[in-house]
Amino acid sequence: MKPALNKRNAEIVDDLSYSLTAEKLSVGVEMHSEDTTLQGDRHKVAAEFSPGPFISWRLTPHSHLDVVPLFGCTGAAPTAEAMVGFGIEFAAGANEHEGVEPASAGGR
Repeated sequence: MKPALNKRNAEIVDDLSYSLTAEKLSVGVEMHSEDTTLQGDRHKVAAEFSPGPFISWRLTPHSHLDVVPLFGCTGAAPTAEAMVGFGIEFAAGANEHEGVEPASAGGR
């Protein structure tokens, strides 16, 4: 059995959005960037950079649907990937103006 390789990751996920219709529909851009190196070979870095548009629709004051297609700009990044997220805020008195994390963060 081969020993597990130790990896080191550095990851940044961010978005910039603009609300189109009174907090119901938002559009913007999202970016996912990740650098990965393997132990013993720190000079070979797999750098992924994937930007793309996103749309977020608030179905109710406490639920939202997000669609994010991302397009890879580096050799290590997937050519294209898409994320669809659905969220429900269960907390009593949840503030509908609170931020929602980028969909490509995947709950990290």
